[in-house]
Amino acid sequence: MNLLRAISDLIFGETVAFAVTSRYSLDNSIARLRGVTARVPFWPPLRTGLVGSVQPQRVRLRWHNAWIHSGPKAEFAGAFVQDGQSLALVGTIGVPVVARALVLGLLPVSLSAALIFYTEVSTQSAGPLRWLALVFPISWLLATMISVQFGRGDVQRIADALDGALS
Repeated sequence: MNLLRAISDLIFGETVAFAVTSRYSLDNSIARLRGVTARVPFWPPLRTGLVGSVQPQRVRLRWHNAWIHSGPKAEFAGAFVQDGQSLALVGTIGVPVVARALVLGLLPVSLSAALIFYTEVSTQSAGPLRWLALVFPISWLLATMISVQFGRGDVQRIADALDGALS
């Protein structure tokens, strides 16, 4: 495992494979899953639960907490698979690669910019202003990590909601 993957898994958690066999037909499974899923996170107001889109070829869902909106969130990405007589919802649950890349890519850029700014400002004896250059990227990193920690249980919540809707 490379270092970047290890850091990514430490910050965001691992991506897990998920599969659940449905007792229902494809149409009924889609209807049941749509029944427990909101299309947009803000309606009904202060709703906690699954949010996303459900289609036969593509299912993308994430867990929405009413008061926690920021930071990268785990989501389910998968599809319904028909194998003979059985129907299964198969996919993965985890923070998307794009969100991981954005956070991990912006971190060195913001820290580098902060160090350059700190070096430039400290040569001009700007006093307390120079410390602000380091405070912003470090606080951004801490805020991201805290929001990810709040969402740690989202993987299990998504799995339980999918299992409950299709079992």
